[in-house]
Amino acid sequence: MIRAVKIDVNYAAAWTNLGAVYFILGFQAFANQMFEAGIRAEPEYIGSWVGQALVAEYFKREEMLGLFRHSTSLLFHREAALGYAQHILHTVQHPKRNDKYYRFAIERMHAVPVATDCMQWYTGRRIHYRMATTTDIVAISKNLEMYLQIMRGGRPPLMLQMRSKVLSL
Repeated sequence: MIRAVKIDVNYAAAWTNLGAVYFILGFQAFANQMFEAGIRAEPEYIGSWVGQALVAEYFKREEMLGLFRHSTSLLFHREAALGYAQHILHTVQHPKRNDKYYRFAIERMHAVPVATDCMQWYTGRRIHYRMATTTDIVAISKNLEMYLQIMRGGRPPLMLQMRSKVLSL
């Protein structure tokens, strides 16, 4: 991979793969630099953006949610969809409604509908490829759908309420 980036510095996939190797080996700061190089090489290459989001998540940086959201806007990517939905669900379950971050991320950016779409794409892809969906993914998706229903002013369907209660046990 190092050879590939030396041959072509604009090869985003090579930078991203190198970043993934560094990340797995525990060198997150180096991984971050590789993902940044991938973004500079090809700004629309989703793998570099997802890598940046995972590094931000690892270091608990504020820009993590924005990076996951940007990744979901480029193309479908499993890690981006799951990461974004997971963090939105955490945010709506532990709301700080007077917090400017909450108002921006949840209310102005329509985070719950986007996260619900992400989970529907995620579960649709998983089912399409005949891979098993996990209870966590279904629970996240159902909780987001329920929250969206409540935000629209209605009560969630009884089955969703029951499913959510069962999954939380």
